[in-house]
Amino acid sequence: MTRLTLEIFDDIVSTLTKLQNINDSGVELEIPEGSILFENVLNLKLIRKHADKYGVVVHFVTTDPAGNILVEMIEEGAGKFGTDTKEVGEKNIETFVTTRRRLVFPKIKLPKVQVVPVVIALLIVAFFAFNQSKREAIAKIIINSQPLTRSITVKVKANTPSDATAKILAGTNVKNTLEITKEGTTTGTKLVGDKAKGKIKIFNKTDADKEFKKGQIVVYSSNNKDYEFTINDGLTVPKATEDITDPLNPIAVYGEAEIGATASIVGADYNIGSGKTLSVDDYKKADFSAASSEEFKDGKSETKKIVAEIDIKKVSSDIDVEIAKQSSQSLSQKVANSQALISQSAKSTLVKETPNHKVGDETDKVTVTRVVEVEGLVYMKDELDRLLDALVKEFVPQGYVLSSKDRQINVEVLGNTDNSVLSSIEADIQVTLKTFVVPDISEDNIKKQLAGKSTDEAKKILGSIQNIKTYEFKLIRGLLPFFNTVPEKLDKIKVEIVKE
Repeated sequence: MTRLTLEIFDDIVSTLTKLQNINDSGVELEIPEGSILFENVLNLKLIRKHADKYGVVVHFVTTDPAGNILVEMIEEGAGKFGTDTKEVGEKNIETFVTTRRRLVFPKIKLPKVQVVPVVIALLIVAFFAFNQSKREAIAKIIINSQPLTRSITVKVKANTPSDATAKILAGTNVKNTLEITKEGTTTGTKLVGDKAKGKIKIFNKTDADKEFKKGQIVVYSSNNKDYEFTINDGLTVPKATEDITDPLNPIAVYGEAEIGATASIVGADYNIGSGKTLSVDDYKKADFSAASSEEFKDGKSETKKIVAEIDIKKVSSDIDVEIAKQSSQSLSQKVANSQALISQSAKSTLVKETPNHKVGDETDKVTVTRVVEVEGLVYMKDELDRLLDALVKEFVPQGYVLSSKDRQINVEVLGNTDNSVLSSIEADIQVTLKTFVVPDISEDNIKKQLAGKSTDEAKKILGSIQNIKTYEFKLIRGLLPFFNTVPEKLDKIKVEIVKE
């Protein structure tokens, strides 16, 4: 027997198609839970009926509770509803399944409606709504204005509330980290190479033996320049003697000793030849002298560029200049649009300085990286506006206010002098306000007064406004000219206040 598993959405047509393609006399038909085949028991009966035509015996298998009830009805071939094809039985079964799947609502008869009058009414309503959308009232009020210019010195202080009496503007600190790297050329030099080596003889002209310690300096002088050598080990030079071969003319014989010596510094200038006369440092020539007993060789040298302390200081100084240039720009990145940074208030604090070479290193270039914390002073723009309003309030006549539209504010930083302060926590600024004094008129209040009024009433309201020069009023009626009132909706009323 072949097992055929259906999908949840397989209907009668797709199920019968699958059965036609099976070459077996028996089929175990597995129907998934929730299958649409369980919506009506007739679905199962039709499947079985057509399967009989194909000569296939169908056995239904399912885990669906409701489906199992339907399968049992068919398999048992008896019961309350029966499985025959009688019309009554099938209707009873269908009614049983259907009532389990959905609720049956009673049919409601709707009254008949006359279509034409309703359409006409809707069109009329739509027309009036469209007309209302086109209606608009426009009031233009021309006012008298007076220019007002005042220049005031204000002190901005960090972490201090604004005070109009003391002319203090609240400020706050803004911080950022700045890292700058610069490179410079090294100026230090040092001589590197090998020292010349050879042998010397030291002559003792005294009547006593002389001991010389390792490191004793002997000097070769040439062309007004001295070349120092040191002996490689300690030695004793015997005292001088006399040759009395001729008793009448005795000859002094100097004591002598040979020792290896090395040039004190590197360089080819110390490659002196054999037989050169040298002096013994700290001793009189009459007592001791020396001479090269063999040629000094292997002395050589070259000059290398090295990092001098001044080189690091020079690069660091260049970085300080760059920090001064970039400080304001760095702080600006942390300043919001609602804030203003006081120029030149930035203060930098060194966090770390890292040269890539130390003093004495052989190199042509030295790089220094400095990390600094930059701190500056900022204030809120609207806070300055409020402070200025309070400071110039005494210059505004009664019934007038400062214009919020035509307003120019210029801020000049006074700098760090005997009479002013400029730092990251406090700064004196000169604020110049240029604006106009205008009548105290509220556009919103005028709109509320005009809403729903007739044209004549609207004109009386506008004409009664104090301290204005004149006004203009226009009513747009839409498509119906008999509408002679201002719209009720405030967004359909436009009030424009214009200074002369």
